[in-house]
Amino acid sequence: MADETGASAVEFALVVFPFLALCLGILQFVFLHYTQQTLSDALYSSASNPESELTLGNKAGYIAKVCAKVVFQTDCLSSTNGIKIELMRLDDLPTTTTAITGSTFSSGASGDVLVLRATMPTPQIVAFIPQLTAKDSVIFRRP
Repeated sequence: MADETGASAVEFALVVFPFLALCLGILQFVFLHYTQQTLSDALYSSASNPESELTLGNKAGYIAKVCAKVVFQTDCLSSTNGIKIELMRLDDLPTTTTAITGSTFSSGASGDVLVLRATMPTPQIVAFIPQLTAKDSVIFRRP
């Protein structure tokens, strides 16, 4: 009869790293969906009841309000890694797919149909998964 002591430890050592990578990957996607939902909720609440920062064209004030709603985003206000928000008239929206750069913030006039778009990177836990980004947009009529 062969000595089998330690066989379970070897089998566990072979399985633990893929299992740990799977758990961390799942956690990364949970962060993505949470960030996506938080961003979506913030934009839709702004569309249903526009804040004064939106109607006055105060981009920095609106970004601060959105960042206050995000729980674990430490660098939300950062100009390079933080949230990027664009507000423009629907007529001014390009017909081709364009990246959200955060350069346009035009509140338009009363009665204009506006497009509010935002993108925010998620916190990165696992280094081998590329940076994931939550994006959302909403269309509403300015009061």
